[in-house]
Amino acid sequence: MCPRVIVLVLVIRSCSPLPIDYDVTIPEQNLGAEQIQSNGHIEHLMDGETLVEGDIIKKHQTSSHQFQTRMAVKDINLAWTGRVVPYIINTTGYTVTELTAIQNALNTMASLLQGCVTFKSRTNEKDYISIQKGHGCYSSVGRQGGEQKVSLGPGCTVRPGTIYHELMHALGFWHEHTRPDRDTYIVVNYPNIIQAHVSDFTKMTPDEVNILGDYDYTSVMHYSPTTFAKDKANPEGRSFTVNRTWNNPFPEIKENIIGQRNDLSSLDIQKIRKLYRCEIKQCQNPEPLRNGKIVGLSENGKTDVGVAIDYSCNDGNSMMVGPQRRFCKLDGSWSGFQPQCLNPKAGFVHYCSFDSKTLCGWTQDPQNSPVGQWTLNNKETETENTGPTLDHTTEDHNGYYIYMESSYRQKGERTRLLSPVFYSKNNTGLMCLQLYYHMHGKTMGTVNVYIQNDRLTHTFQSWTITGDQGSQWNLLQKNFTNPNVPFKVVLEGVVGPNFLSDIGVDDVIVKDCSLGPGDRSEK
Repeated sequence: MCPRVIVLVLVIRSCSPLPIDYDVTIPEQNLGAEQIQSNGHIEHLMDGETLVEGDIIKKHQTSSHQFQTRMAVKDINLAWTGRVVPYIINTTGYTVTELTAIQNALNTMASLLQGCVTFKSRTNEKDYISIQKGHGCYSSVGRQGGEQKVSLGPGCTVRPGTIYHELMHALGFWHEHTRPDRDTYIVVNYPNIIQAHVSDFTKMTPDEVNILGDYDYTSVMHYSPTTFAKDKANPEGRSFTVNRTWNNPFPEIKENIIGQRNDLSSLDIQKIRKLYRCEIKQCQNPEPLRNGKIVGLSENGKTDVGVAIDYSCNDGNSMMVGPQRRFCKLDGSWSGFQPQCLNPKAGFVHYCSFDSKTLCGWTQDPQNSPVGQWTLNNKETETENTGPTLDHTTEDHNGYYIYMESSYRQKGERTRLLSPVFYSKNNTGLMCLQLYYHMHGKTMGTVNVYIQNDRLTHTFQSWTITGDQGSQWNLLQKNFTNPNVPFKVVLEGVVGPNFLSDIGVDDVIVKDCSLGPGDRSEK
């Protein structure tokens, strides 16, 4: 289908073939998923997933377009909530020595991060990493939702830096050698790279990434000098794939330190702490809930990062409009938006968060094409570099939103969603419309919102939003005169020039304005 912070982003490519002189102690040099399956080795990748850059689990793209990877660590939603990574270790196949190495790495990494990011044995957390003995060393990048595998196969526990490497992927980090400024620091020897792995060395542009700190030869995330090399015989000569530039700005760094897998570098630690905003400890308590209560707040006016609070209304006649649970995020803001307790008997109100996995009575326009439907989703959209990564209400994988997929579509195609028939008896008052929209992509299209009669033959009012609005949820909040007749709200998405125009919508509210003000989020 997520603050601008990121380490690196790479181009999606096909599965890696069997590397020459496979070395299980180097995480980047794994069997590709297709080879693992065909050779009968242990293979626990989910359907639709593959390995890129040797050790990163990515989802296949079903579109025929060439996509780029989503900027995982650019999206704070893909970091781990509360700076805590729940984990389980599947002990099958591991020796006592290997299990000890894994546990020591988890403990040491948390210690080096001075408790900012911690790893805890999973109890009932929905999102967690599952450390298993697969056929290589690999991991997803960032929090993906639900169980996500971190494979530490044969040889992967020999050096602690190899374990740190995969854990840094899980925390949200890509490889160091594809930074946009890398040519100042390294030489890539393309003639010596195995052909199928050339794309693993693709350099990104400044527009696609932000960098958390200085280039780091000593990072555990850096490729070694002979990663995916055709000839590894003489890395000090021309048998390397990556090496320092001849005018290396850091002469005190020895060449053979590139690609070390012994320990986290000082810059690795700094970048993790920067990504996870370790200097931010608390959120200011949100404003009180009128006609309701909040459970879980600290009494001193500030609540710790990662702590969740629960909202409820005081009486059974009120409707909770907004999230029932919010949590203090890494950046010191609260998830979701400030909820309200509204009494439907005091005025008309309709609210849909889509979290019940239904459209709340909204229907697809019969004129929509089969591929042009508004679709429920709780993760990122199919196409990368466009669309939300999470819903707006809960900002986790429990919540849902609707989106319009733009792949396989033509410029200008329209997808319409029709509300139930609404009618308010508040003849003299204003009506309030509020919804959140997500419109991010280089070729973003348009959202039109119409207030029409129930037969859709007359438009009372309309609003239009066009173009890229940033990679965050935005608020549309409008008042309109009560039509005093049954009416519908029509939500229309228009496809942009190409596939980078997925549109998301969440938290739709239609009500009598007399019931109270709209969103007053503490961000």
